[in-house]
Amino acid sequence: MRKEKIALRVLYILAIYVLLQLIWWGYQLVQLNARIIISNESDIHAQYLQLRSKVWMVAGEGIVFFLLLAIGFRYIQRTVSRELAIARKEKNFLLSVTHELKTPIAAVKLFLETLQTRTLSDDKRRELLQQSVQETKRLQSLTENILMAARLDGSKEAITSSIVQLSDLVEQEVRRFEKIFGVSIERQVAASIRVRGDEQMLSVLIGNLIDNALKYGSSKPLRVELQQSGGNVLLAVSDHGPGIPSGEEKRIFEKFYRIGNEETRTSKGTGLGLFIVDAVARMHGAEVTATNKVDGGALFTVKFKKQNDV
Repeated sequence: MRKEKIALRVLYILAIYVLLQLIWWGYQLVQLNARIIISNESDIHAQYLQLRSKVWMVAGEGIVFFLLLAIGFRYIQRTVSRELAIARKEKNFLLSVTHELKTPIAAVKLFLETLQTRTLSDDKRRELLQQSVQETKRLQSLTENILMAARLDGSKEAITSSIVQLSDLVEQEVRRFEKIFGVSIERQVAASIRVRGDEQMLSVLIGNLIDNALKYGSSKPLRVELQQSGGNVLLAVSDHGPGIPSGEEKRIFEKFYRIGNEETRTSKGTGLGLFIVDAVARMHGAEVTATNKVDGGALFTVKFKKQNDV
């Protein structure tokens, strides 16, 4: 962060220096022209007209040059800022994914070493094996998100289009997370809601929304809703966490973007989940929005437009 600020400050200082030099050169040029005109002309009125013409010429050329310089500086400043932002996001991603990989690997290693070196009861062995399976599933989910993000990033990948029973898919994902994390998830899922799309991708979308809500939900029950409204299908996932800071409602869907500093963060994640949610939604002609609830927490809504062939 410090190096990024220094780079931008240097850029600003150089721009100010060039601008001051242009103003000084213009002033010197006008003064030189004035001396030449006064020394060559005896008519005061002619001197005045010629000097004014020279001043306007210098001013006009200076304005054009300044505008070109300002446009170039703005372009460079935006490019530098964008590259610095990308570098910061990638650094955060590397820090977070390293942590996300190390934790389950270390846990599975510990469980297996315990099973290998100690004599345990059958119940304890089953418990350690179950925990190992959960950590392995966590690794699998992380790997799938990274691969999915790589597939979706800037690509126009065609989806496998079929009629998907979205009601069943939502229930399936809710039960999966309840089993893995041992939590209870409130839901209100209307029956027999169908959409056209890719079942695997829609499953990833639902899973990432639930996973995000569990991470930031402050250990309070989250809620999943699926309903039909005006011909559109609405999927909503809400939590009771701290909500979304003002101005971040759009940025949280950017690749690698996470609120706060990765080096001091306590919550898990890689900054890919919501990026995947947004990308998959757009591939299905849907729109995802994030808002804060009046009673606290965040609400994510995916709106699937009316489809006449389902």
